[in-house]
Amino acid sequence: MSDLSFSPRWPRIFEVNGKRCNLSSISDLSFSEACLFISSTAEDALHFVGQSLQCVNCDLIEWTSIAPNTSVPILITSAYPVLFEIRNSDTQVLHRFEGKLGERGVYDVNCTETSCGRLVTVQDPDDSLIGIIYVLLSLLVLQLGWIGLQHISNTNWYQRMVSKEDSVSEIENDLGSPSTFVDASVRTIMQQAVQKQNSRVKSLDVFRGLCIVLMIFVNYGGGKYPIFEHATWNGMTIADVVFPSFMWIMGLSMALSMRSQLRSGVTRKKLALRCIQRGLKLILIGLMLNSNGNNNFATLRIPGVLQRLGVAYIIVSVMEAFRMKLQSCQQPHRLAWLQDVADGWLQWILILILIVIHSALTFALPVPDCPTGYLGPGGIQDQGNYKNCTGGAAGYIDRVLFGPNHLYQHPTVRKFYYTEVPFDPEGLIGNLTAVLLVYLGVQAGRIMLTYSNPWSRILRWIVWGGIAGLIGGILCNFSKEFGVIPVNKNLFSLSFVLVNSCLDFFLLSFLYFIVDVKHVWSGSPFYFTGMNSLLVYILHGFTGNMLPWRWQPLGNSHMEVLFMDAWAASLWVIVSYFWFRNNFFFTV
Repeated sequence: MSDLSFSPRWPRIFEVNGKRCNLSSISDLSFSEACLFISSTAEDALHFVGQSLQCVNCDLIEWTSIAPNTSVPILITSAYPVLFEIRNSDTQVLHRFEGKLGERGVYDVNCTETSCGRLVTVQDPDDSLIGIIYVLLSLLVLQLGWIGLQHISNTNWYQRMVSKEDSVSEIENDLGSPSTFVDASVRTIMQQAVQKQNSRVKSLDVFRGLCIVLMIFVNYGGGKYPIFEHATWNGMTIADVVFPSFMWIMGLSMALSMRSQLRSGVTRKKLALRCIQRGLKLILIGLMLNSNGNNNFATLRIPGVLQRLGVAYIIVSVMEAFRMKLQSCQQPHRLAWLQDVADGWLQWILILILIVIHSALTFALPVPDCPTGYLGPGGIQDQGNYKNCTGGAAGYIDRVLFGPNHLYQHPTVRKFYYTEVPFDPEGLIGNLTAVLLVYLGVQAGRIMLTYSNPWSRILRWIVWGGIAGLIGGILCNFSKEFGVIPVNKNLFSLSFVLVNSCLDFFLLSFLYFIVDVKHVWSGSPFYFTGMNSLLVYILHGFTGNMLPWRWQPLGNSHMEVLFMDAWAASLWVIVSYFWFRNNFFFTV
């Protein structure tokens, strides 16, 4: 068993294993807890050892002991699978359980000196998924009601509002709102050019809006469901996908926006300077958000979500500003099917150089007291031999350049691996693979600019998604914990970026098909949020504990927490709708 002398206190919110249930309040068990009664008739004390299965390659830890001829109620998390054993004084395993106990379930095990009976359910657990089903059904009913209201009212205000804004925003939009830096004369030329087009590619705004709504839902708590929480270390959940997908769609919109501005007469140098200015604004806003609740320069977190967005935006946009072609069209030659790749061949070489630099730093940089190329979580994994090696080279570079006090102090890895060193999931060298992610979005946009046929676009997106997913799968050996480069959002690993891009290509293909090709869905309500995505993201961080977005739960119900978080995200959709109706858009 591990020596926990180096580990911090066990976080009560995330890990309740081994604590005692209150016998007078079994009905008050949290929706993330279960209670296990262990009754012992043994002459010597029994030992209850266990570990969360979220902690990979971790030794079992003694949670508590059971005195002779006693019954002990033990609190165990029901949010994640666990492994526990009941052992006698000779370390003989009398009972072993591996799996997930039910939410608010009560269980019982009877043990003697030499054996234990089977696990008996005393109180049936709650169905933890029923809340998600109710919320999804409610959203479906609201969506159908919205569609029905549009047909009953028989008005065309929606189409008028879309056409009113689309003429300019379609070619300027890369973060979700019409830009203000385009000169009036250039804007007129741009508007005339776009008026020749039949319709806006609304699926881009729908994609962006969907990302923002899910991001807000996750940041507000995701109903306290593990699937809406970030992966502990390796692996991928819904929470891990939304922000990278927003970066990817930013790259796609960037390609459309910059091409239009260049063709409208904006010089490449001027465009590059504007993009740098915009990226710096994103970084500054990110630092301001980090100071919300902590305005002490000595402990201010430097990396962050918008900081990563800004850095990737600057690098990719500057490359495109100087190298993007003013015209992309299919040429009648044998390699016409590679035209979209040929148009950005130099940019791709630069991207590959950045990936080589990232890989060299990750696998070749010596880290004191850590194995070279270490990609693990540190802490108590592997018997605590690498307890201060969290993140390997990525974590080491951040701690050296930024200082431990300027990094994220509560990483997800700390919940189960009990790490001591700070680790920032938006660290410095992760920006290199983030550039690849954004540029894969640019590649999707270049496909739109090169091929006008909807089916050609969809086919190429699917092919690109398949290639990205295949390479990512090979790197991680199509597994969670193995492979040369595991899928890891904390490290923004190469395999993570490729797998995430695979999902993005596929999702865009689907949305483009149902929204822009077949017109079976208008894209509402996510369309409205996508038009003001940056403003929504900024403001939601300041209202996380304010009415009417959130309140102190009245009871101890998983359903109430889920409803509250879903309501908070939905309220921003409503706000975005009114902004849209009143022609209000925010940009940086």
